[in-house]
Amino acid sequence: MKTNQTDKGISCPSCGRFVGAHDRCPYCGTGLQKRVSLKSMRYVAIVVALVGMVCLQLMAMSRETPVKEISSITPAMNFAYITIKGEATRPMKYYRDGDKVTSCYIYLKDKTGDMRVTAYRQVAEKLYNKDVYILKGDQVEVSGKIRVAEGDKISMMLEVPDHLKVQHKKGFSDITADKNSGNIKENPENQLVKLSDISSGNVGSEVLVEAVVSKFSKPGEGSKAPYRITIEQNGTVLPLVFWEKTFSNIANPEKLLPGTKIQVNATVGQYRDNLQLRLKNSADLVILKEEETKKSTRKTETKKKVVLLTAQEASEQSDGSKVKIYGKVVDVYIGGENSRAPNKIYLNTDSGKIPVIYWPTRVHLPQNQIPAIGSEIEAIVTVNSYKGDKQFRLSRASDYKLTKSVSAPQKSEKDKFMPLDMIWREEVNSNVKVKGKVIEIFESWKESAPYKVTIGDDSSNTVTIVVWPNVWNSIPESKRPKAGSKISLSGKVKEHRQTKQIQLRSAEDIK
Repeated sequence: MKTNQTDKGISCPSCGRFVGAHDRCPYCGTGLQKRVSLKSMRYVAIVVALVGMVCLQLMAMSRETPVKEISSITPAMNFAYITIKGEATRPMKYYRDGDKVTSCYIYLKDKTGDMRVTAYRQVAEKLYNKDVYILKGDQVEVSGKIRVAEGDKISMMLEVPDHLKVQHKKGFSDITADKNSGNIKENPENQLVKLSDISSGNVGSEVLVEAVVSKFSKPGEGSKAPYRITIEQNGTVLPLVFWEKTFSNIANPEKLLPGTKIQVNATVGQYRDNLQLRLKNSADLVILKEEETKKSTRKTETKKKVVLLTAQEASEQSDGSKVKIYGKVVDVYIGGENSRAPNKIYLNTDSGKIPVIYWPTRVHLPQNQIPAIGSEIEAIVTVNSYKGDKQFRLSRASDYKLTKSVSAPQKSEKDKFMPLDMIWREEVNSNVKVKGKVIEIFESWKESAPYKVTIGDDSSNTVTIVVWPNVWNSIPESKRPKAGSKISLSGKVKEHRQTKQIQLRSAEDIK
């Protein structure tokens, strides 16, 4: 006999027949008691899970991050989130890629050991924008994710900027700015600091200084370097650096001339073990009274007055001397579009011609100011030497003047060719024209090896011409280079084992 207990919810308790999911027996009409539906159980499970997760979240929020000593950290704690309290062993360092902060490093120690804390990208950027700095000896409390590397090397990654707390040691370096609130906290006297009193112990602190501009330099086009003002005070010199965004907001930047007196509130930094001041806000740089600036400028200009010399007299000056020269142009070299070599304006001396060199990317001379042979020029230049030969370097277009212009004669064959001693400056794959005397020919020793032709000029400068077998074989026998013959050609600059060479591309490119 079947029991109703075993068949409950499956068979009718009256007639014993199978009823499946029906609420009433289709055979005898008896009402059936059903089990709890699976759908209801699912809803209950979801509710219980959500309540549990809320409880876990509340527990996690109310639970404090555990404070640990550095020596207590073990490999089993890898990726654990903990708090470390300690003392900074060196100043906090920010690292940049262009004008973006990419990372920062904090070095801590407690009574049991030491470790490094790192913050990357957005976290480092936020710390920098909040003017967070750490000096040696500051008390630091930081929470982050622990990393235990091979050899039990312990480090921490800071993931939340607010989880870093710093208590600074006392001193004039306690000047800090809170950009978010606009409140500025500074030493009671807001005292000026002497440049000579700034040391590596002040790295990361803000200082207020008054000094005189001795030099102002802008980065070249495409450069990732910052703007740089060299300031001087009683014989002590420090660079003040800042980025394009800051420079564009400086009022009257054209007044930042040598001799200008400025007051600046800047952060002490260090780059390659050299101290520097870093300007973050353009409003922190103030140009002082114009009358004082004019007096200082006149004194500086009097000290740096240059003397008008002939090219011969200038060539006798020591390297680094700044002189004003004049003379008649005897030769001109203008580089190609892709050339990295400087343009050269040659002046005559007793010992031969000496070039006035300038890079067109830095010194732009209008076409009507480029002299022809026979013209006369004046220029303020710096005397220096290159490979033992004197040359004059032109740094600014405003230092150059074409005093007498003559009609340009028909270009000589020589003007069309790149000097051999300038090939090393050319970019790889740039096109050049050269000519010289064939010194030596190295034959191809297999089909995949090129011919190599060494040519030289009258100054013993040489360059190697690379000719692949297919090009060499297409050159008529009468045009092929021979030892002692003079040739001219055009080709592409290539580099092999850190040496520049010229690759001949076709038989038509050699004469």
